[in-house]
Amino acid sequence: MIMDKKYKIISVIIIILLIILGTYVFVSYKNEMDNHEFKDIVKNASDIENVTDKNYANFYNGGSVSIDEYLIFSKSDSDNVSKEIDMLREFKNKTSNHTQKEYLEIQLVD
Repeated sequence: MIMDKKYKIISVIIIILLIILGTYVFVSYKNEMDNHEFKDIVKNASDIENVTDKNYANFYNGGSVSIDEYLIFSKSDSDNVSKEIDMLREFKNKTSNHTQKEYLEIQLVD
């Protein structure tokens, strides 16, 4: 009878420790995945911005253009900027990391 009580107490303690360990492992894994996704999002947004900047420089260094060429460039530029902003905003709303949110706020203001 006494052994049964000790066994139950030890079993409960082991279960609680396993739950705590499992929670820690899950949170660590989730943070690692968020950090990886954050780096990917920032890289992709930066790539889009670099393409936009390169297109902008090529367009304005190319001399005179027609209205149609300007409208095509303007729409493409606007689409790229919108895509970049949407990517950053979506991750900002998804992440629970305060530092990442602050960084994305700064990026979205610029």
